[in-house]
Amino acid sequence: IIKIDHSFNDALNFFYRFQNDKIPTLDADGSIGTRSGLPFVNRMESNSPGKTHTFSMNYTVSPRVVIEGRYAYGFGAIFTNTIGLISKDVSPIAVNLPYESVRDVVPIVAFTAGTFNNLTGFSNYDNFSWKKNMSGSVTWLKGAHSLKFGGVYSLYRKNENALSGTNQGQFSAFNNTALSVGTPALVRATGVANTAVNNLYQQWANYLQGNNVTFTQSKLDVEVDLRQKNLEWFAQDEFRARNNLTIYYGVRYSYFGPAYDKNGLLSNFVPSLWSAAQAPRVTGAANRVVGSGNFCNGLIVNSQNYQTGPPAFNCTPIASPFGKYVYQVSKHDYAPRVGLAWDPFGKGTTVIRTGYGMYHEQTPASTIELLANNPPFQEVKTTTLTTMDNPVPPSQSVVASAATISVSRAIQADFDTPYMQHWSLDIQHQFGSKTVVTAGYYGSKGTHLIGFAEENDLPPGLATKIQCAQGADTLQTPGAVTVPCLTPGTAFTATPAILDQVRPYRGYRSVNILESRYNSNYHSMQLYAQRRFTGASQINVAYTWSKNLTDNQTSSVSAAPQDLLNLRAEYGRAILDRRHVFNMNYVYELPFYQSQKDFIGKVLGGWQASGIISATSGLPFSVTSASYDPAGIGLRGRPLLLCDPNANAPNTVEQWFNTQCFAPQNATGIQNIPGDAPRGAVNGPPTTRVDFTMSKNFKVSENVKIQLRAEAFNVLNHTNFRNLSTARNSATYGQVISFRDPRIMQFGLKVNF
Repeated sequence: IIKIDHSFNDALNFFYRFQNDKIPTLDADGSIGTRSGLPFVNRMESNSPGKTHTFSMNYTVSPRVVIEGRYAYGFGAIFTNTIGLISKDVSPIAVNLPYESVRDVVPIVAFTAGTFNNLTGFSNYDNFSWKKNMSGSVTWLKGAHSLKFGGVYSLYRKNENALSGTNQGQFSAFNNTALSVGTPALVRATGVANTAVNNLYQQWANYLQGNNVTFTQSKLDVEVDLRQKNLEWFAQDEFRARNNLTIYYGVRYSYFGPAYDKNGLLSNFVPSLWSAAQAPRVTGAANRVVGSGNFCNGLIVNSQNYQTGPPAFNCTPIASPFGKYVYQVSKHDYAPRVGLAWDPFGKGTTVIRTGYGMYHEQTPASTIELLANNPPFQEVKTTTLTTMDNPVPPSQSVVASAATISVSRAIQADFDTPYMQHWSLDIQHQFGSKTVVTAGYYGSKGTHLIGFAEENDLPPGLATKIQCAQGADTLQTPGAVTVPCLTPGTAFTATPAILDQVRPYRGYRSVNILESRYNSNYHSMQLYAQRRFTGASQINVAYTWSKNLTDNQTSSVSAAPQDLLNLRAEYGRAILDRRHVFNMNYVYELPFYQSQKDFIGKVLGGWQASGIISATSGLPFSVTSASYDPAGIGLRGRPLLLCDPNANAPNTVEQWFNTQCFAPQNATGIQNIPGDAPRGAVNGPPTTRVDFTMSKNFKVSENVKIQLRAEAFNVLNHTNFRNLSTARNSATYGQVISFRDPRIMQFGLKVNF
């Protein structure tokens, strides 16, 4: 760390700070990603360096005008490289691969489950990011006004590889049947028993021969180099309207630019550009018919690297209408703010505060980089009945997968910036010289919050009313025999491949789109009191009674709504909603022998007790259906709610809530409707905790002091339940499956001199 402060004169001051750190590590079996579980195979070197530069300048133009300027640069990274036996630098293996491998390891060797550990590892990782912020402001005092204007311009870069693909290649399925056999298999010699040990030996023998294997390799180690520009400016005024009244008001403008990939590997699915006329035909087995339609129907790709892939991909995407970007953002994000502080009696003992503000939020770059996993840039070669020394003959071409694909990620093309509105009203009063009490209402509302939506699900119940083809037939096949897509009164218990031929965007299975369509609200009463006593002794008490509701608990794919046509059914308790939160902390200095003048004073003086007491109500938990879809939506959803699972619930480790309040996953005789159980239907376990600290301060001399501390967290060793099992197919369904920390004690010695 280097820090420089310099004053050129009374008006101009300069500050600079530099910080640089590294975290080199050596791991026996990788530091991140896939492990091998074998000694010496996947040894890895890693480092997580960080670096910052900060410059700032203050210039006092006059007693009423001050100019501030600031530049900040921050860099962080995770770098890894393999040095174990699978490293190219260590292994003598040289395989004739169809594509160039940029990974630092040899091809993966994947054995049949239950035999040997795989020869594998995560390989080299190049994940770094930096941000440059340039900001400035002007403060101007004019009469009763304190005006401030400023802005921030930032540049951001994030580079990450290993996002998808097996660029190093992979060998698997080591068989020993004749190459003419249609279904390769592992077979034992005549008379050899079918045992786990014999199969293991035969698998090893097949591997050593390497003449009947399956090989796959991805053309790319997908690596994106995201770039982004942001611009914000603000203007505000603190107006002293009267001696007992101050008014605050201002506005902030934010432009969070869309991210683009310098490597040009981003694509995006835009529903409005999907054409039914270009949709490929899809069989009852969920395979696209080769040569039909456009396998990249509705996809746009960044225009600086427009590609269609090999002809076999049958992929004709659209050049992005946004140029090098694959989505656009709002340019009209203004955020007003206003507030006031009022002393109604002019005595300085009472103050009433109120305020309102709007705050825009930036979308994380991590949600953008995964757009590189979509077609058409990645190619994969897979071959069977091949050899390990020449896995893919030069004559073999790339063939597109016939199976319907999942658009692993997409983003709303016309993206609305998420924003929060916050407001509050509180009153604070001081009683005497040692007691302060505050009571207030605090609320907020979230709009255009981000979350994923599965756009390729069927409307509930539709699958029972329409027909589907079976096997290799399509609905367009002349004379094809059809059946109900879902037999009424039954449910899907596995991924319903048969629905792929009738999904809204035919040719795809899953279309997960990150959308800014969700909302939240928060309302709370907050109370706070502080009482000071002699010396450092004091007590602080805080209590919050609140409710936090939303229609999307998290932004993860697994939290997508079960029915996009009924978002109201998603409205419920937010994942961090706690109805009651109580906290009390205290410090008590024993009042005797504080001077510690003699031996008795040294022993009995200088003692201090402190602690924290907290009690909170439980978090919400949602009961989920596991591999069960009675409504024919596409295998997602929650169960039917039959009663209140919290009423007269056992609240034990063996059964926390009433599991019978959720309808069972019956195979027949059911209603073909989505579950109506709300999110957060189960009230989770409350938490009560008492922490206590006892310390003894010794005054050795005027300049030397010693403190002994004994700290106990959860001193009463109260058992606090934590997580619940809420998956209905789990053997632990309804049980408490984890607990918070037991009593933890620690002791410390501190010397001040």
